Amino acid sequence: NYIKPSGGGVTVSGGEPLLQTRSLIPLFEELKKYNIHIAVDTSGMFSLTDNVKKLIDLTDLFLLDIKHIVPAKCKELVGFSNELEIEFAKYLSEIGKPMWIRQVLVPGYTDSEEDLLKLKEFLSTLKTVEKVEILPYHDLGKFKWENMGLKYPLDDVRPATTEDFERAKKVIQATKGSRAVKNDYLFKGLLRCYDCKGYIGIRSPDKNGNIYGRCQRYARYSKFDVCSPHNFNYQVFEENMIVVLREICKEYSDKKKLEEIAKKSKSKEDK
Repeated sequence: NYIKPSGGGVTVSGGEPLLQTRSLIPLFEELKKYNIHIAVDTSGMFSLTDNVKKLIDLTDLFLLDIKHIVPAKCKELVGFSNELEIEFAKYLSEIGKPMWIRQVLVPGYTDSEEDLLKLKEFLSTLKTVEKVEILPYHDLGKFKWENMGLKYPLDDVRPATTEDFERAKKVIQATKGSRAVKNDYLFKGLLRCYDCKGYIGIRSPDKNGNIYGRCQRYARYSKFDVCSPHNFNYQVFEENMIVVLREICKEYSDKKKLEEIAKKSKSKEDK
């Protein structure tokens, strides 16, 4: 009753969901009986076994992480080369399976123009890429390592900036059929942007306690069309929202106004 009207579905992430193919296949088969859209968020670092191929057949959309486009640098970064995930992406393209490509932008590791151009060249060979997400690296999880008395592996790496993102976007979005999207929402759909009428999402506080909004066009993938961020002061937003809600409550507690609204309604359902 909820999933279909909302246009949503079920997304399986992890950890790594492809480690659980035997458990996921019967789940996906059951979801298919109800025509529920299925997405899988995966690294793609798996051989194309019969079980993996069966899971792929049952899946509608893949969110595929490209850790690093250069095999040697990928192994240095995550401990494994990228041959399997590259083959995984090629297979998805060959069988016509839609995918979103995700690239984490880590300064000093994945942000060089040379490597981004290699990524762009590879993406241009894929037929079913619907969206490319550039995910700026952040260090919000650093405190967890420190709390456990461990050294944070990327202690010397700065978080990616808006300038880093914009530079990478210019390279990636030159790929035919690709879309560069900055994906940094906590939630969306509460407000509309005054400028472009798109929905606004609200981010978590940064290290200085500031909270920002982003126009939902960051979450869309109309070709090469990405809005600039719509930043706002959260305290002012909260105060204004309280005022608006009070006015709405006051208006809808007025019986005369409710009767006027009912008269204007075109159907019994509206009333």
